[in-house]
Amino acid sequence: MKHPEDYPFDFRHLGILFKSDHNMDGQFSFEDLSNFVIWVQMNLQSVQMYEFKSELQARTIAELITHLKKKDGERTIISWVHVSISSL
Repeated sequence: MKHPEDYPFDFRHLGILFKSDHNMDGQFSFEDLSNFVIWVQMNLQSVQMYEFKSELQARTIAELITHLKKKDGERTIISWVHVSISSL
């Protein structure tokens, strides 16, 4: 799973980590990663290669913020972080 410019996804970035855990269970399955790749293909296909990294990070953080704004979003994100850390 690499961008055509061989940019490896940085799963240390909070937004990318959040967006790649589709079911928010703190574990990353092949299905989670497949959903992430599909999301990237759908949302970043018109992005220039030189802006891919920053655009990916910005859009995943925007997704995280959108989730935070939902009812009980903050609690959901805190639970997700807790479960993610616990599964390390």
